[in-house]
Amino acid sequence: VIINSNYEANDALVNDFSKWLETQHFQYQTPAEEQLDSIKAIGNKEHSFELMKTEWQALYNKLSAAKKNDVGNNKELIKTALEHELIGRYAFTKGKILHYLKKDKDVLKALELLEQPTLITPILHPKK
Repeated sequence: VIINSNYEANDALVNDFSKWLETQHFQYQTPAEEQLDSIKAIGNKEHSFELMKTEWQALYNKLSAAKKNDVGNNKELIKTALEHELIGRYAFTKGKILHYLKKDKDVLKALELLEQPTLITPILHPKK
């Protein structure tokens, strides 16, 4: 695979990345899990956690199960991040900048306007 400013990541790369993450035993805590831990800490401090322990555990289990789908649910975001990282590593700064410019919505819109004089003229020369 040649990685330059034209490189585009695919689903296979994201799947390989997901498998690699599993081998690394990568762990993270979601904001929802942080909030659940806060509830547990407050409950323990107020000596009321035992009253909600069953519900708390059920919520924690649901969040843990949902977290297993995070890579799939964020595939496009991960694909873009991997793309940028690989291009930056192998095509260096110039390749990374060229890649960003090709995907930047503002740059693409500006190019579209420049290709259509009837759209750009009113912007550059507004009627008084």
